[in-house]
Amino acid sequence: MWGRPPTTWPNRSPPDRAPRGTLTGIEETGSSTATGSARQALSPSCRRYESYAPDMDSMDSPESAEYERRVAARFASFDQDGNGWIDREDFSMAAAALLAEFGTTARCDRGQALYGGAEAMWQGLAGIADVDGDQRVTRQEFVGGALKRLRDRTTGFTEIARPFLHAAFAVADTAGVGTVAVPDCERALRALGVSPRAAADVAVTLDRDGDGRITEPDAVAAFAAYFTTMP
Repeated sequence: MWGRPPTTWPNRSPPDRAPRGTLTGIEETGSSTATGSARQALSPSCRRYESYAPDMDSMDSPESAEYERRVAARFASFDQDGNGWIDREDFSMAAAALLAEFGTTARCDRGQALYGGAEAMWQGLAGIADVDGDQRVTRQEFVGGALKRLRDRTTGFTEIARPFLHAAFAVADTAGVGTVAVPDCERALRALGVSPRAAADVAVTLDRDGDGRITEPDAVAAFAAYFTTMP
């Protein structure tokens, strides 16, 4: 989330030590936003992600192996410090960076909500993926936990992420009107480690009606679809 955006591994599994990532779920190759899954996550069809129900038979197919590779790449989106596992600190770092960008204090209501959302997201992720209970989620645990959650309940990830995303949206909503201006969305994405070029591209894509503002449901849908949509 700080500095380098996550690296994609299109034909192989990620290395044991993942680069720093971004909770926004933006993948980049070089200086341009990656196509494929990241673009699909931002397409209009992703607004129907909650109705997606994976074919259980397909989970044992070659596509399942490809999905595991893609989920493993998304592991880097959460491993903010690149230490090879996800823990509570990664989510606290995300909250701190966003608050700093918008000059919001941790003690105010929005700051408290953001840290609370970050903690809730960590607890939700740990609850489904921290198999050994050591308060760390390894890449192997993340892949297995994410796949299991999709089998059990396709909207599970959305509910885990929603408190953090809702609070982050409120921080970036500088006008206090319930939507986020495209430039403020860019600011938020850059604060979370996305390159300026990719941040601009994504922010414009999320502005579906071209009115210069982004709605929370569209942002939540794109984020969740990126992490839960099968190849």
